[in-house]
Amino acid sequence: MDRRIKKTKASVRTAYLNLLKEKPAEKITISEIARNANIDRKTFYLHYSSVNDLVNSIFQEGFDEFYEYIGEQGIHENPFNAEIILEGINHLVSHQLSFYQEISKNSNSDFFWSRIRELLSNEIQNHYREKIQTYKCLKVDAEFFSSAIIGAYSSWLRGECSLTIEELKEHVSDILGHGMQIIHKANGN
Repeated sequence: MDRRIKKTKASVRTAYLNLLKEKPAEKITISEIARNANIDRKTFYLHYSSVNDLVNSIFQEGFDEFYEYIGEQGIHENPFNAEIILEGINHLVSHQLSFYQEISKNSNSDFFWSRIRELLSNEIQNHYREKIQTYKCLKVDAEFFSSAIIGAYSSWLRGECSLTIEELKEHVSDILGHGMQIIHKANGN
């Protein structure tokens, strides 16, 4: 990709993130993004068709990075390793922490988390469908797994948990592996 294009896209993304700190996502306009990115609307439209297209582009690049990362970590050799998936999410979130924190704090971030959950669930299903063709609950399990992970990370990003990102990964892994027994043990039972 041309350096000028990379620079323009980075400027647009920074402008969007800065605006997200000031107002809800649905109130951010292309004009505001362009003005804050120091470009004109026509330049914005050369790269994105809408604000949603910009946000989807950010998500898609993040997911591409996530899938590449978990592939490098050996997910294809060990497809049921939740640690690899959680490490991939940590890698993704830590590289764009301020973006994910801001989108999580936004009062209308449900669309974001629904999209992330759906993409993760679909990817899990697509990845495992060929390996376990006779398993009848893959969709249910993928929905549960992705919802649990997204719920934990979105809560953490909103500041509702004081763990470090690495501690969060370990905690989520424990919960996925041991379920509600973790809470029961925390109560001394």
